Amino acid sequence: MLARSLSRLGIIAGAMLASTAAFAQVSDDIVKIGVLTDMNGPASTPTGQGSVTAAQMAIDDFGGTIAGGTLAEGRTAATSTLIALGLAFILLLERGPGREHIAIQSNMLGMVMGLGGVYAGILALPFLREFFELVLLGPGEWFLVFLSVAIGLTIASLLWKMPQIEALEMPEDA
Repeated sequence: MLARSLSRLGIIAGAMLASTAAFAQVSDDIVKIGVLTDMNGPASTPTGQGSVTAAQMAIDDFGGTIAGGTLAEGRTAATSTLIALGLAFILLLERGPGREHIAIQSNMLGMVMGLGGVYAGILALPFLREFFELVLLGPGEWFLVFLSVAIGLTIASLLWKMPQIEALEMPEDA
């Protein structure tokens, strides 16, 4: 049963996070953005030159800012959103469909709170924040982070109810 829940959550998380990998590096006030792509292999059609062109077009369109914020603020907001969604998914696994009556175990809740505390500590300590290339976010950015988490959890709950996904949760003897 746990394996089916894990595979179900993996499908949902994979569907939500499937994208071309990209990263940015800042040195001497110069932002370098890299795109991890396959230019002539089996994945070159969906991720080849088109993803490089799309990244260049996005940079040109935004002029180096993301919704009025810096690239570092965008990266920190995205990281915070993914961490919050990941911690929420851990708790969702604990109480999946058909197990709503089961209370979340205190050790699981403690682990999620501890991991959230570690991330808060990374954001609070300047040397760790610098090491992980994160910045402090303002109230508006935090609102967008939590709004994104709420939207992500809503999408996950809708995907969880799809017949193809629910079939993974069915007992094997049925």
